[in-house]
Amino acid sequence: MVEDVSTWMSKCKDYWNQWFETGHIEQLASYQDYERTKANLVAMKCSLMNGFVPADLTGHYFANSMPCYYARDAMMTARGFLMAGYYKEFVDVFMYLKHRKKKANGEFYQRYNGLGNPDEGANNNVFHQLDSIGFFLHNLRKYYELTGQQLVSYDEMKSLFEVLYHNERKNGLIGIEGGVNEGVYGGAYITSSNAFICGGLYHFYEFAKEMEDEKSCERCQELIDIIEKGIESTYIIEEERYCYGYVDYSDTLVKKYDTPPFISVCSLVGRIHPICKRPTNITRKMPVIITKA
Repeated sequence: MVEDVSTWMSKCKDYWNQWFETGHIEQLASYQDYERTKANLVAMKCSLMNGFVPADLTGHYFANSMPCYYARDAMMTARGFLMAGYYKEFVDVFMYLKHRKKKANGEFYQRYNGLGNPDEGANNNVFHQLDSIGFFLHNLRKYYELTGQQLVSYDEMKSLFEVLYHNERKNGLIGIEGGVNEGVYGGAYITSSNAFICGGLYHFYEFAKEMEDEKSCERCQELIDIIEKGIESTYIIEEERYCYGYVDYSDTLVKKYDTPPFISVCSLVGRIHPICKRPTNITRKMPVIITKA
């Protein structure tokens, strides 16, 4: 017997209400648009395929006629589940990336195809997405703090740190990436990407400290200081903002307006340096952004 629409809709509503109860969505209740937050969680949940997070389902971002997967974007999705308390979904997404093949130097590929295999190029080759490591380390630490479960061995964390430590830099910023603007300027050293990387390094430092790995702590402090000074080099005093960053073919600061620095750099402002307990080098106040519907 075919169910009528009202019965089907009632079952759907029951399913989602039960799923919402498996997390801690009440901690998001202070958000101004609570219902839209719930809708976004439903969209995130519906997109998952055993931990695979498709870049999109429209066919614009593809890899050999399959949906493609970006390591960084997946870690952003994982963070959303973690913040809302949906730990099962978080673990599914996080572990999917953990089990993906890496480059020879230990870096995640910037994207994978629908089968989970590396698949660079096609319609959107953005060189690297090194900030995926920052998100990965951030998520790893936050989940550990919330649950006491360490999803990745310390040796694997350290391998990812080594990728960042030995990577190419320009004016203190790690690169090269196509980054958040998908290669608009070719190879670039991007302010927002480095802020996310720096955030991940703070969390790696905490693990290294607990492991009493003094050498890694010292090297992590060194890299944090270098990156933060690089981020500060992109600040325009007259305009009170951080700029896009640098490109590999010019030494001139790229002053293009880029939204992500407002989000990423703000997360570092006023943060306490993990080693010497002073504020980070990121101390500038960011202007308030007012948007109209």
